[in-house]
Amino acid sequence: AFLDPPAPDQTIEPLLLDATDEGEYLALASASGPAGLHALGVVFGDTHVARIDARCTDPALFARFRAATHELTFAATLGLGAGRWRRFYYEPPPGWTAVARHRGALWISPACPRHYQVMRVFDARPPADNERPHGARMFETLSAEFDREPSKGPVSYWTADELECRVSVYSAQLPNRAAPLKVLDGVIVTDDYVYPIRMECDPDRLEDSMHVFERVVASFRRLPERRARIEADVSAMAFWVD
Repeated sequence: AFLDPPAPDQTIEPLLLDATDEGEYLALASASGPAGLHALGVVFGDTHVARIDARCTDPALFARFRAATHELTFAATLGLGAGRWRRFYYEPPPGWTAVARHRGALWISPACPRHYQVMRVFDARPPADNERPHGARMFETLSAEFDREPSKGPVSYWTADELECRVSVYSAQLPNRAAPLKVLDGVIVTDDYVYPIRMECDPDRLEDSMHVFERVVASFRRLPERRARIEADVSAMAFWVD
């Protein structure tokens, strides 16, 4: 129903994007009109979602149903744990094609295949995991060809909330390519997570890639944190048992 254009007699509340008390992403929306209220809360896990769906036809109860949906959504617990690899919010380059990959996403430029230009945004992970070159990180490591020529940089790009992304530029002549491959390898490090991002391109796309890279980094948002205390709050359920 939320995907359909609203009817003239419907009131659509602005979409709310936030995080649960447990630190997982959530979205809240509601629509009301003569036919009733429809309130929806969604909590996003790694591979699934939790949905809180409320409907009511009595206008006198709209506010209570909407409030209960909000409280239940914020209090929802998935039990996935805080110290895991996680996807995070950023704005991809407009017009680029997404390909889901294990522990990350691949973004392909509209310039492909005429010009090679792809971006890899890897899942955020605890710093200790990022220091291990093997295991889950093995697929991220650059091949030995990139060690033959000194990297350039690092230079610093910045997120909107002033997190520093240190970026180095690597170059290598790979056996299956006529021209050298340029790689912009960046990482944001906080106390709780490491956020890696990489851009690969033909030499003639390097300048454009640097601008795209900077814009994407600027859109990064750090992962939400678990609230300091999560107390057993039954107020959201009080309406259902009174």
